Order: sequence, then C-alpha cells, then structure tokens
Amino acid sequence: MLRQLLIFLHLAGAIAWLGGMFFAHFCLRPAALEVLDPPKRLPLMAATFARFLPYTAVAVLTLDCIRRLVMLNLFLGACTVVAAVSAR
Repeated sequence: MLRQLLIFLHLAGAIAWLGGMFFAHFCLRPAALEVLDPPKRLPLMAATFARFLPYTAVAVLTLDCIRRLVMLNLFLGACTVVAAVSAR
C-alpha cells in the first residue's frame, strides 16, 4: 500500500511540474506573444507563475522526499545484508 502511494505521489508531482512547464513554454508563451502587446505580457506571465510556482515547489519537495526515502531504504537494506553476511 505504501509503495503504491509513493508511486502515485511521484507521478502526480512529476506531472504537475513537467506538465505546467510544458504548458507555460509551448502554449501560454506563444499565445501571449501573438495576442498581447509587450507591456501586457509581463503581468500575465508574472501572475501565471505566481500561481504556478507554489504548486511546483510542493511537487519538487514531494519528489525529493520520495527520493530520500527510497535511498534510505536502499542504504538500510544494504547495511542489513552486510551485517548478515559478516555475522556468518
């Protein structure tokens, strides 16, 4: 159950981060260049990223926490194997 939750959180964080960056670069930016004058583009981009970046921060922190949990599990698992082998 925990494994499925971690996989879900990992995928949700990656989708939020990468999907948002894809949208901003390939959809929002070109549309703003076509429709808005330069003085109006900057407030749109600033407002968009002001809303997007907190979600991105949560996504990146989630990915980092999951990575740390996996690495800790791998390290502790390796320590257990080494201890078991050296006890023989």
